[in-house]
Amino acid sequence: MNVLIDVGNTRMKFAVFNNGELIYNNSGYSELLKWLTANEPLLADSHLLISGSGNIYSKGLNQVRQKFAAYVDYTRANKLKIPLCMEYETPKTLGVDRVADAVAAVKLFPGRDILIVDAGTAITVDYVNCDGCFMGGNISPGVEMRYKALHDYTAKLPLLTGNEMVASTIGRNTEAAIHNGVVLGVVHEVQGYIDQFLQERPHGVVILTGGDVELLNSCKSHRIVLLPALQMIGLDAILTNNI
Repeated sequence: MNVLIDVGNTRMKFAVFNNGELIYNNSGYSELLKWLTANEPLLADSHLLISGSGNIYSKGLNQVRQKFAAYVDYTRANKLKIPLCMEYETPKTLGVDRVADAVAAVKLFPGRDILIVDAGTAITVDYVNCDGCFMGGNISPGVEMRYKALHDYTAKLPLLTGNEMVASTIGRNTEAAIHNGVVLGVVHEVQGYIDQFLQERPHGVVILTGGDVELLNSCKSHRIVLLPALQMIGLDAILTNNI
């Protein structure tokens, strides 16, 4: 059994795989402890991978490490065997989320050109070619970053939050105008990438993932796949490749 923990910028996520099949996933340290306690007898024969941009060496996670038969630390990625061809010029600066997304995409759709849109704290748009090589991509602010920027860099605009699709394309008050600008801005940005990709690679695959993936529902079609667990699928493949 493989357990994957991702300590992100805003939350901790974890998932459990058995022979490549996702059997449980959740978020939050308290939920992780509940699962570990309920499954204590299984941990001595299980494998753990911890990754992320947050504090992966906290006292609590250090105690978690000791429960497992084997542990893989993604911060030592230069020593890991990553099942992915890499054409990125600076692979050492490439975030684990983007690597894991690409590994999972190649595993799920071998031999296909793939566009991966990960709508998280930042929005990443990455390309994997039909030979299974990560070619690179783009990064822009995520939904909450856009709300915060509008507040922080103006004198009067309020700080708003939200993750629901807007009801109208025209904001009839300041709050609605901000919600529309943020949400529709993300949707139209992503749709532009998708349209260009599918025009150039009509047989390609588009994968949408990330914490704000539901905002992109309007982008869905039969040529687009929503895979919220994409990163965890990739982390499971990386862990399996290193044990």
